[in-house]
Amino acid sequence: METDAAIAEAEILPTEIEQAGQDAPEPEQGETSEAVETPETGEKAAEESSGEETPEKLAEEKQKKRNSVQERISQLARQKNEANTRVSELEQQVAYLQSQSQPQTQDMPQTYPRLEDYDYDEGRHQQAVLQYTANLNAQNVSQVMQQQQQAQLAQLQAKKQQIASATFVEKSNDFSIDYPDFKEKVTNPAFEQSDFVANQIVEMSNGPAVAYYLANNQNIANSINRKSDIEALKDLTRISTALSINAKKRRSATQTNAPTPSRTVTPKGKVSKDPDKMTPDEYRRYRGYTK
Repeated sequence: METDAAIAEAEILPTEIEQAGQDAPEPEQGETSEAVETPETGEKAAEESSGEETPEKLAEEKQKKRNSVQERISQLARQKNEANTRVSELEQQVAYLQSQSQPQTQDMPQTYPRLEDYDYDEGRHQQAVLQYTANLNAQNVSQVMQQQQQAQLAQLQAKKQQIASATFVEKSNDFSIDYPDFKEKVTNPAFEQSDFVANQIVEMSNGPAVAYYLANNQNIANSINRKSDIEALKDLTRISTALSINAKKRRSATQTNAPTPSRTVTPKGKVSKDPDKMTPDEYRRYRGYTK
């Protein structure tokens, strides 16, 4: 069946993201748009040689770029946590105001109290009018406060969406360090995502990796786009989990294959004997006397 095949394919194909990243052409290092002239002197050649970017220097620059991106991601994470905390507080306040206003609304007369409703007892009627007015004012105040807090909630939700989008951009920048063709792949007009899929990818911890995988496997992306939100989310979660496992395996393999420290070289030559401890014959040979 098509659905089962797509799911099975999604379980297996995430491993291809590693090969896709390995096959991606690396950007040329140290190139400029200016023509390079043939060095005329050894001094000029030495200057050009000293200006070349060594693997160590490239790795250092790459790590600096990654550190800068990670710092920005951490800042956005703190902003998101603050927004989540504020949203939770406002939701609790709105729920409390709603619970407090409901009993008063139920007890309050639906219309303004009439004198005849109280057998023309002006005292009782006046008390009912005051109670009605007080309840109406309280209800109005509660509604205004709820509206204000609902507006604040809407602003916070919009801010959270902006933070999520900014975080995805920074994570994409970090992902592009290892996969330089990322932006080219995900901006390809042939790569389509439904609004639901796109929003879910932005919210995922490894969203750029998921987007890159789907961009490299458009048949799976198209299949997910046609599914219901629940089924699409299941597939996206499965792909995200598989990619996370692959990334951990790749990091573990990199650490395992790290070069072993060089062994200390022990000198094997004989150390000269202290002249003060030499025999007369040894001393003569040490000084070069032949007789």
